[in-house]
Amino acid sequence: STNITLEEGKLAWSDLYAQGFDGNIRSRGSIDFNKDKPEYQVTSSLSQLKLIPLLAKFTSLNNNLSGTLSADFNLSGKGFTKEAIHQDLIGTGNFYIAHGRISNLNILGNLIKKGVIAALLRHKKDLAKETITSFPQHTDFDQLSGKWILAQAKISFENLLLENPDISLPTRGILGLDQSLNLKGTGRLSPEKTNQLIGEKYRSYLTDQQGRLEIPFTVLGTIKEPLITPDLLSLSRRGLQVYKEFFKGNKGEQLKKNFGKNVEKIIEDILKAH
Repeated sequence: STNITLEEGKLAWSDLYAQGFDGNIRSRGSIDFNKDKPEYQVTSSLSQLKLIPLLAKFTSLNNNLSGTLSADFNLSGKGFTKEAIHQDLIGTGNFYIAHGRISNLNILGNLIKKGVIAALLRHKKDLAKETITSFPQHTDFDQLSGKWILAQAKISFENLLLENPDISLPTRGILGLDQSLNLKGTGRLSPEKTNQLIGEKYRSYLTDQQGRLEIPFTVLGTIKEPLITPDLLSLSRRGLQVYKEFFKGNKGEQLKKNFGKNVEKIIEDILKAH
């Protein structure tokens, strides 16, 4: 049962349980009002909360992100003004969002159409395919999860992960309390999606051992207006390294003469362009 006490200017609660946003909330914590700036610490667990009504209630993100949220976190700070929160709020936690959607961004479309396919097609027509001509204006995902640390008005992620059947996106970096983004990651396309995009005879130069096209990227901007940029320089360097390894030694000289030189030129042209 919930236990709430208020003694000598200190509010404390334990075993607090509530239902809301179609899920369950458990919490314990305290607030000391005897300080110049009230000092507080909170430990909470969220289970199966619907994100759209939750974000509409407490943020300005509206329908930008949907899904079902489960999370555990610890927070502590001094004061409740915006300035105090940015200065003194610290915490750690983890979260898992299932079966959701980022409504204002198509990540795969940004990685593919903005850079990779366009760059490859400039150098050789059959290197990349133009089979995907349009992308929706959103990203659906099976899971979006990660662990985080909050300090100095910045949330740091080391293992942020978004996954759907087409792509896996391990990412790390910083989300500011001002909604700014500074993230780096690698998009790993499924073998099926890779096969749709890259010509068969060139796949071995641009894919990993599982047949996945890997696209390094950065994310800047803000939550409402994220800017995703594929890192073509890193992708091209990887392709050149694989190429040189493949044709190492004399055994591959004839194959290199007939076929490999073309690949080398394509990759090196991309490198020179960046």
